[in-house]
Amino acid sequence: MGCGSVERVLEEYVAACRGEVERLRGEVERIGLLLTDRQGELEQLLTAQQVLASLPGVHPPTDLVVLPAARAGQREPGSGAPARAVERERFTAVLLDVLSSKRRPMRCKDLVLALDGDPEVPREVEKVRHHLKREMRAGRVLEREPGQFTLARGVAVVDG
Repeated sequence: MGCGSVERVLEEYVAACRGEVERLRGEVERIGLLLTDRQGELEQLLTAQQVLASLPGVHPPTDLVVLPAARAGQREPGSGAPARAVERERFTAVLLDVLSSKRRPMRCKDLVLALDGDPEVPREVEKVRHHLKREMRAGRVLEREPGQFTLARGVAVVDG
């Protein structure tokens, strides 16, 4: 294969590569427009969710969470439940109470701060996150965006 043949092959590759670059630039432009549109829609939907969540009494409660009345660390009279389980339920109920009082999505660090804890202590933040994730599985808490927790629709917290 001579130099002229190699040059022709290289010119063909360069032309093909330029065509591919132009095609990809067009795709990037199209995807950018789609992304901008979807981001705008997402912002509108999140605003609508926040407005809906802030309206009192729009959704009657379907799941009542009763806040325990006894002191943490003691057994409920007649329940036979271990003190640790009772304490866990109390802590979860207090978390749900804080979420219901704020009426907006909250981060774990914000919840720790609302509970008079130190949001810079990883153990405290992880304890809150663990309880919130468990309540998500139970359907009482939603994670609107990663790390943003709020009460699920229809959940009400009442004093017991």
